[in-house]
Amino acid sequence: MYYYATKDKIWLENIGWPLLRDIARFWSSRVTKTNDQIYSIEKVMPVDEWCDNDETKCGDIGVDNAIQTNAVAVVSLQLAKQVGDMFGFKVDPEWEIIAQKIKINFNYTTQTHIQWDSGKLNLFIYSKTNKQIFNF
Repeated sequence: MYYYATKDKIWLENIGWPLLRDIARFWSSRVTKTNDQIYSIEKVMPVDEWCDNDETKCGDIGVDNAIQTNAVAVVSLQLAKQVGDMFGFKVDPEWEIIAQKIKINFNYTTQTHIQWDSGKLNLFIYSKTNKQIFNF
């Protein structure tokens, strides 16, 4: 965000790039390639504040392919490649491949993202000024 606000290429090259590179290296080391050529990120604590409750216990064991975690990994890998290419730095070609193939759970019937593997679609309907707002 700093770069987008300032357009400071010196900062991006000397400070931003090393951070982005190391974040991309982290996500590359954290993925698991599955048999169907999809990359998964397994056993993470999702951002869902209701996850660690008595019913699911998902916070105790972690979940696979949490939507927010995987989305951040995709953006991080793409941004690292983009910035590395901008300055002619060596970029791991796997970053782009992984970013394109990280599993993003999506229910095509309801057109919604699923929070994690085996996660349930929680649909809450709120009425506001005679409009239906869906929160998943």
